[in-house]
Amino acid sequence: MIGIIAGICIALPSIPQIFQTRKTKEVKELSPLMFGLLAMGTGCYFVYGRYLGSVSMMHF
Repeated sequence: MIGIIAGICIALPSIPQIFQTRKTKEVKELSPLMFGLLAMGTGCYFVYGRYLGSVSMMHF
């Protein structure tokens, strides 16, 4: 379950940001929420990798 949460936290916030960046041609409007969700997803991957004993997943 934590692996699924990690994947969602990493994948979903990027999609609207990609469209916004392509539309405005500027990156100064990037959302802090996106970075927060990416950090949470990365943390979940670390916990999940530790649970599985997968060093490569923990260092993703």
